[in-house]
Amino acid sequence: MSYNGSGTFNINSAGQPVVTGTVIASTPFNALTADLGTGLSTAITKDGQTTTTARIPFAAGINSSLVTDATNTTTGSIITAGGVGVAKALFVGTTLAVTGITTVAAGSAALPAIVSTTGTADTGLWFPAADTVAASTAGTERLRIDSSGNVGIGTTAPVAKLGLVGGTSNASSLATAYSLAAFNITPKSTSGYSLQFGSGPGDLPYIQMSAGGTASGDITIQPYGGNVGIGTTSPSAKVTVIQAADLPAADFYTSGGSVGTPCMYVKKQPNDGNTSQVYIQFLYNSATSGNGQINGNGGGSAAFGSYSDIRLKENVVNLPSQLNNIMSLRPVEFDWKDGSGHQIGFIAQEVTEVYPDIVGENADGMLTLTDMNKNDARLIKCIQEQQALILALTDRIAALEAK
Repeated sequence: MSYNGSGTFNINSAGQPVVTGTVIASTPFNALTADLGTGLSTAITKDGQTTTTARIPFAAGINSSLVTDATNTTTGSIITAGGVGVAKALFVGTTLAVTGITTVAAGSAALPAIVSTTGTADTGLWFPAADTVAASTAGTERLRIDSSGNVGIGTTAPVAKLGLVGGTSNASSLATAYSLAAFNITPKSTSGYSLQFGSGPGDLPYIQMSAGGTASGDITIQPYGGNVGIGTTSPSAKVTVIQAADLPAADFYTSGGSVGTPCMYVKKQPNDGNTSQVYIQFLYNSATSGNGQINGNGGGSAAFGSYSDIRLKENVVNLPSQLNNIMSLRPVEFDWKDGSGHQIGFIAQEVTEVYPDIVGENADGMLTLTDMNKNDARLIKCIQEQQALILALTDRIAALEAK
């Protein structure tokens, strides 16, 4: 059956094909199956067109026959509509090779544009905006790459190259532990390090770095003021350091719990340990005033340094006699109730009657003494003994002079 590229096929009353009113052959039309295949192929690629300008209009019956077994399995069938699975999708039994740009619908989190036949219709990729790609699972968006290249996990508006936001809110439970992780980096080895960013009570952020693959809190930055804990997940001050127990001898760490091992090092580069070398400074009043500092005190020694510049002082007068005050103090020795050992010093409640300016009080109501250590107790005891001796000698001299 030939076709000259113009007109349409018609069937005459004798059941034969006619081209523009001309009988092609007397042979029955239904016997020329090979010629029919050639003609149909030529008709589909009319004028040599292979682009999407050529259309094949399928009638309802033909469409039904293309959906051969009403499945979306790889049987080689073409499903143009309906079937089992995603409606209005094209299923190809073998590899589909596409040259050029292939466009799909934008889709949504609930119905992504690109899904897998092995999954469900609510898990896949979709395109929420121009130059933006998103991924969803179980109908919920989990990841987004925006037009700037920012990646958001748990957020649709990442403001940095990687934006991570946790899920459930803890705002209703201020007692909730810091366990809601928004971001966690853990190495392959369970004995390695992990870095976790999350939220604690009231949805306030925290950061935790741990060793050994567990939330041991080797370093924790807490909500509510940003307390930092080293060796603890519950720092009670701006910086809380708890020395860990000794590690196994084969471990590559330096043992942290040995008696002679410090909790903290303060190191400086200059080779100079004089009193101008400051290691720690203590400031108050928004850092406009200071209490003092810890500085060098020559080779092998450190000391607490007090601010003493005359430019900081006014109303300077001589200190009155302190002998009676010193004589009224009571140096003592004692044992701590917690079993931590024997000690020498003073009783704060007694000192406050003499020198209240060196007695402080902690938040728990316990009293403290400043600048009164065990050597002060020894020296004050010596002064008291010497004073008693001086008084005794004075009395003897007076008695001898009276004779």
